[in-house]
Amino acid sequence: MASRLPSETDIKHFWEWFESAAARISDSLASGDEPDGLAAQVEALGVPGWELGGGADGEAVLALSPEGDPDVWTLTQRIVAFAPHLPGWSFLAARPCKPGVFEFSLSTNDGEYGIDARPWNYVLFRYPDSMFDIVVEQTNLSSISAENRECAAWMVLDSILGEEQSMLTFSGVEAVESLPADVAPRRSPIACLKQHLAVLDTEVPENGDRG
Repeated sequence: MASRLPSETDIKHFWEWFESAAARISDSLASGDEPDGLAAQVEALGVPGWELGGGADGEAVLALSPEGDPDVWTLTQRIVAFAPHLPGWSFLAARPCKPGVFEFSLSTNDGEYGIDARPWNYVLFRYPDSMFDIVVEQTNLSSISAENRECAAWMVLDSILGEEQSMLTFSGVEAVESLPADVAPRRSPIACLKQHLAVLDTEVPENGDRG
C-alpha cells in the first residue's frame, strides 16, 4: 500500500491520464506488450496489482487487483467508482474469473514456474457464517516453496470464481502436497469447485459444523 490513501484528486488525475492513454493502451493489449506508464500510475494509487484483458462483449477490460486484501478492495472499489464512461472499455475492482484456465505461469523471486492445476484436488471446511477454509492438494508442485504453492492456489481460486468472490468465500487457503488421511476420502477435483460451492450455497450448515 502507499504511505497514504489517494485523494479524490489523485484518483481523478489517474482517470484523466488513462483517458489520454486509452488508445495506446488498447494497442498494447492487442500486441501483448505491457502499456508504458500504466504500472507506475496504478502503483501510485496504492493498488498492488492489475491486469488487462478482453471482455466477453469485445470490450477491453482493466481490472485493478487488491491481491486478496479486503482493505485494498475497498480502495479499488472507490477508484473504479470514479472511472469515466469510455467507449470500448470496462473497469473492475478485482480480477474477473477465467473459466477453464488451469494452466498458467507463476513468477516468483525464485524464478518462473509453469503451473498445471488440472490434477489438483481440494477439501472444504465450512463455518457457521458460510465462509470456508479450503485445503488444496497439489501433488505436482513438490519442487516449489510452501509460500509459492499457496500463491498458486489463490491464483486458481481467483480464476475459477473471480477475485471478488474468492475473498467473499474463503477465510483461509492451505496448499499441501498430499491431503491428510483423515480428510483425503472427501477430496474433489478442483474443476468441480464452482459447482460444489453452488450446491452448498443452498444448504444451511449446522451450528459449529466445519465438516
